[in-house]
Parts: sequence; structure tokens; C-alpha cells
Amino acid sequence: MKKLLILPLIFFILKCNGQSAIDSLLLKKNDSILSAVKIINVNKNDSTFITIDKLDEIFKKSEQNWYEKFMPSIIALMTVLISAGVAYYVGVRNARTQITNAKTQANIQVAIAADQLQISRQQIEQNTKNTLAQIRSNNISKARIEWIQNLRPLLSDFFANISKASIIIDESVKAKKSGKEDEMSMHIESFKEIVFKLEAQNNQIDLFLNPDRISHKELEESISELLGTINLSDKMELPDNKEQIDKVIAKSRIVIKEAWEQAKSESEI
Repeated sequence: MKKLLILPLIFFILKCNGQSAIDSLLLKKNDSILSAVKIINVNKNDSTFITIDKLDEIFKKSEQNWYEKFMPSIIALMTVLISAGVAYYVGVRNARTQITNAKTQANIQVAIAADQLQISRQQIEQNTKNTLAQIRSNNISKARIEWIQNLRPLLSDFFANISKASIIIDESVKAKKSGKEDEMSMHIESFKEIVFKLEAQNNQIDLFLNPDRISHKELEESISELLGTINLSDKMELPDNKEQIDKVIAKSRIVIKEAWEQAKSESEI
């Protein structure tokens, strides 16, 4: 910036020097004319006329310094050369400035591109993680739904066999009262088969349950209590186990509902 401020000052000095040189030549020209006039005056006193050729010769004699004659041209040439140099310098400086700005802009663009690439990479990684998490959640949710779908009919068959066992006990009691020993023996064999099925179903239900979960453990305990009421006593009486059946049904609903809510929440991740 300081160099640019100096340039107008250089032009001003050169202009002043050139003008001073021209003024000096004009002054010397005037001096020559005055000298010629003086000569004319002297010769006039002698009643002698000086011709134009004589006057020109007088001027030539007074302008013997060649540098004064060519000084304007030299100054003009120097002005042109300096102007050209200054223009060249300004052009080179502007070119360098443009190159520097271009490099700076290129570096900025490269940095922006690198940042965008990093952001894109992070987004891809995050999207990949989210996708994998969603797939995993969907698989877990699907597995829980399948778990519910398998446990529900198993519980339904278990309750159906509980009802059958009660019916068989009732029929056995009636056969005993009627003195039908063969029919009672048949009902006893059927009851044994139902008890075997109930124990097998109980084992299957236990495999579905997680003893670390309170609701699962409570369901397992309530089923054991219910099975304890299903037996053929010597009195051959119908067991009063409605309370135990209702308890097993309530605990089963809690377990299935928890599994369903968990599967639904996992599918929404």
C-alpha cells in the first residue's frame, strides 16, 4: 500500500522536473532573444540592419548546449519508461495477488470438501449403526412376537386339560357312587393321561419363562399350585381349585402383555 502511495508522488516530481526543464529552456530562449535585441540595439546605433539569417545564427550560437536541446525528449522517454515499469510492477503485483487469492480460495474449498467428506462419512456410519440397530430390534421384536404366539396356545391347551381333568374327576365320583367299578377304572386311566399331558405342558411353559423376571416366576409358581390341586384322593371329591385357575390366568395375561409391550417398543427404535 505504501508503494502505491509513492507512485503518484514520483509522477508529480517528474512532472515538476520536466516543467522546470522546459521553463529553464524558455528562460534561456528569452535570454538569447534579449541578447539578440541588445545586439540589434547596438547595431541600430550604428545604423546597421540585421537580417533574419543573422538573427538565426545568433540564436544557434547561444544554444550550443545539446543536452538542453534534447532534455524534453529525454524526460519524456524516462517518463514513458517509468510508467511502463510501474505498470509492469502493478501488473505483476496484481497477478501475484490473484494467484495468492486463488491458492487461498482453493485451500478453503479443499478444507470445506474435507469437512463435508468427514460429515458424510459420519452420517454413513451413523446411518449404518441405526440400520443395524433397527434390524436387530426388528429381529428381537419378531422373536418376542413368535414367543407370544407359541406360549399363548400352550397356555390355552393347558387350561383345556385342566378342565378335562376336572370333568374326569367328576365322572369318576359319579361312577363310584353308582358302583360302576369298570367305568371308574376307565376314568382313572383317562385322568392319568390328562395329568401326564399337564405335566408335559407345564415343563414346556417353564422353558418359555425366565426365572429372573418376577412376573415369569410368579406364573411358574401359580401353575405349580394349580397342579397340586389336580389329583384323585381317596375320597374321590371334585377339587375346589377355581381360585388357583383364576390366578394362573391372571399371571399368564401379565407375562404376555409385558412381552407384547416390549416387542412394540423395540420395533419403534
